[in-house]
Amino acid sequence: QPCTKFSVHPDFNFVAKLYEEGELAFYMNTGVLDSNETTKENYREVTPTGLFAHNLMQNEAKRGDPFLEQPRTGYLGRLCDVLASKFGYQPGTLGINGGSVALVGNEAATRSPTVVNENEAKPFDPSNGGITRDAIALNAQNNLARSNVFGEWWSDRFNRGLNEVELFANILSETTLSNQVPDYKLSQRFASLAKIIQTKDDRRSDRDVFAVTMGGFDTHSNMKPRTSALFKELDNSLEFLKAELVEQDLWDKATIVLVSDFGRTLTPNNNEGTDHAWAGNYAVMGGSVKGGQALGKYPDDLTASSYLNVGRGRFMPTTPWEGIWKPVAEWMAQGDGLDPLTESDLRKIMPKYDIFKSSLYSWEDLFK
Repeated sequence: QPCTKFSVHPDFNFVAKLYEEGELAFYMNTGVLDSNETTKENYREVTPTGLFAHNLMQNEAKRGDPFLEQPRTGYLGRLCDVLASKFGYQPGTLGINGGSVALVGNEAATRSPTVVNENEAKPFDPSNGGITRDAIALNAQNNLARSNVFGEWWSDRFNRGLNEVELFANILSETTLSNQVPDYKLSQRFASLAKIIQTKDDRRSDRDVFAVTMGGFDTHSNMKPRTSALFKELDNSLEFLKAELVEQDLWDKATIVLVSDFGRTLTPNNNEGTDHAWAGNYAVMGGSVKGGQALGKYPDDLTASSYLNVGRGRFMPTTPWEGIWKPVAEWMAQGDGLDPLTESDLRKIMPKYDIFKSSLYSWEDLFK
């Protein structure tokens, strides 16, 4: 790195502690890259991803497939495809308080993602009338002359939804936690995650991937106070989640990856805020993470003339998202007697693998 010392935001007390205790690693200047020959002069021509727009860069951070080789799928879903087809695992894919394309895979052997509310799951109540009454009536049709593939698919999905909501209603109402849940929305979502992760045997899952979101970081105005409040929520929620995973003896078996759509401009705007940029600094944490290090490469020149600065402190990434997901995928595939992931497996998980493979980290770089 060009610096011998980095600092983190003063509201990241727990994040700093994890780093110092060797359980958190930073990824510097990381983000969407679609070519290994991206420059300040050609970046628009070689980057099909729509830069600087929330929806497009969020989508690509979850998918990593700008050339649509595996459309409508995401990094974690494709990882679960490989875990299921290659090793026979039964991975669970779960979104807390919302779905995510990151969880969607291709293979029939991979379960479709489940979305769980951060507070509770309400079982289906046919006494409510309205659409629920009509849905039951439609689903009860048993006339072969009127049946078709669309009706059967709808019926299958409907019944699956009924069964899932009953299962998760029981999970969230009967499973207890060991620690007080902080009064934050993100903490509530982590609480649901911590309950669900205890029930892998009931769900017949031997690998779980979760997607949890936190919004509010589009700080075009009043950036400093807004960011401070958000970082406090994130920091306290992560501390709570680690405490729960330690109680469950799962901290060494869990990895948390913090990512965002993009970083913010280094120069402010006229509203004491910052605007959309490109590369950012992210973190990976867990009991098995080889922490206390900063992977990737922080820019060695932050001036307007920097070869990475495309304007207003919008810096091109020097590490692609694949630099995070390759070692995480290899770690997830570890097990007694299991063969390591092959390059063919990694191509299925990361469609851009061949573009960056010579510069990507391995699991030994990120994990103990």
